[in-house]
This record gives sequence, structure tokens and C-alpha cells, in this order.
Amino acid sequence: MVIQDQEQWRKWWGKHNTVENLIDGKIAPKPPPKVDFEKETVLVATLGRHSTGGYAIRFTEIDREGEAVTATLKITSPGPDDLVTSALTSPFSVIAIPKYEGCVEFVEKTAN
Repeated sequence: MVIQDQEQWRKWWGKHNTVENLIDGKIAPKPPPKVDFEKETVLVATLGRHSTGGYAIRFTEIDREGEAVTATLKITSPGPDDLVTSALTSPFSVIAIPKYEGCVEFVEKTAN
């Protein structure tokens, strides 16, 4: 996902970053990190929901060549003998890059 403005950023962040208040049981979003959308574009990569831990996704490289941007992602998943937590997880990675208004190509590299 490519995010170009504060409203879109606030909405995405609010859906994906909640914390439960243990005192009154309410779930509320943490405030999003500050982004200067006059100078920056935010890239988001999500891995979807998994029934265990051990999954991860992260940006490893951002290449800008002329008018093209390629974002390379490393995806990790647990092996058959890995000890993982038994909980729902939804891994994601977020990065701010210098302002860019074109299409971004996301390239995945999988590792176990």
C-alpha cells in the first residue's frame, strides 16, 4: 500500500495499531508516528493473519531508478520444527521514503 496523506495514514494506523486498556477494557489506537507528507510517502506491506507467531515481513531495499520505485521485502515464516507462539498474528512493515507519487513495485523475497 502507498499512503500519500495524513488522513489515509491515520485511518490505516488506527485499524492496525490498537492497544487494550487493561483498566477499563477499551481498545484504542496508539497515535501514529508523525509523517511530513509534503516531503514523504509511506509504504506499507502486510502479511495477512496467521494462527501462530513466527511470521515476519520487512523492507530490505528501496530502489529508485528514474521514475520507478521498487520496494524489496523479506518474508519469513516458521519452519516445521520451530517453536512459535500460539496466537493470531498479523505482521506488517512500514517505511517512509522521499515523496513519490508514481506506482511502487513490491518485490517479495521469501526466507525460512
